[in-house]
Amino acid sequence: GGATNVEPAAGGCDRETLESAIRRGPYRLKHRGRAVSAEDFEWLAREAYPNIAKVKCMTNVNARMEREPGAMTLVVLPKEGRAGIGAFSEIRRRVESYLLERASSVVAWPGNIRVVPPVFLEISVTAIVTVERLEDVLPTEMEAVAKLQRFLDPLHGNFDGKGWEIGQTVHPSVFYALLKTVRTISFVEKLYMSVFRIEDERRIEI
Repeated sequence: GGATNVEPAAGGCDRETLESAIRRGPYRLKHRGRAVSAEDFEWLAREAYPNIAKVKCMTNVNARMEREPGAMTLVVLPKEGRAGIGAFSEIRRRVESYLLERASSVVAWPGNIRVVPPVFLEISVTAIVTVERLEDVLPTEMEAVAKLQRFLDPLHGNFDGKGWEIGQTVHPSVFYALLKTVRTISFVEKLYMSVFRIEDERRIEI
């Protein structure tokens, strides 16, 4: 006899890091396993699925991002980034059931708590910059592109290398500051930013 799994495995978690457990421990004492605030729900979601990289709890908002009194939606980004969205049904099942067991009676009806993946934004930056020497043009372009790509990484970008919070806005002024850190750029003359929403593999300019 034997067993064959015709479906690929999905939804597993890496072992929780010591740093994560230390942060989570004191908070567990505070909420005692019963969710009462948006922050509580975010911490409980991390307990339900330790492979969560970012989570944002939105109160009185439904899964379509419309205002709805009593609704609660958690936007969850797994540590695998966009690659982890493929197994999102398992993440949703685990987190929603865990939260329903521990939520206050006000929101503990099935359907009131929803877990959804984030919508990703694709940001394109076009900049006209001045350099001192002709031989600096190519190295400057390569360094600027590399810095921009690193900076915009959802999980490891931003100025502190800790990524971007769900819903955090990006203003064009941050790109001026970033490009000024490239030693060979003496002046940023103009900068243009375009933003596309990536949804169901479609790019929609916003």
